[in-house]
Amino acid sequence: MRGRWPNSDVSVVQARNKTEAIIRLDEFENAEGAQIIRLSDFLVDFHLGDDGRLELGTFGEATEDEIMETAYPELEQLKTSDKLDGQPQKLCSDFF
Repeated sequence: MRGRWPNSDVSVVQARNKTEAIIRLDEFENAEGAQIIRLSDFLVDFHLGDDGRLELGTFGEATEDEIMETAYPELEQLKTSDKLDGQPQKLCSDFF
């Protein structure tokens, strides 16, 4: 399941249902106001950093597409529109 926080951050949690997802996401912050959605696909790659900690490598294409389409639909619409033609591609700082 995926949770989108009011500040636009996204967290992913394994849970059997929405209630369990909220309980587990409470480890980060009170998840009562988070948008909770079940992901149909989840693939992520990690690698070991020089300091011995896990670092995010990349998301699978379907996973990234589903997260972006459900968590940031307005950003996805803007990216595919002609409103950005000839403008810098600083989407996040301009959008949020």
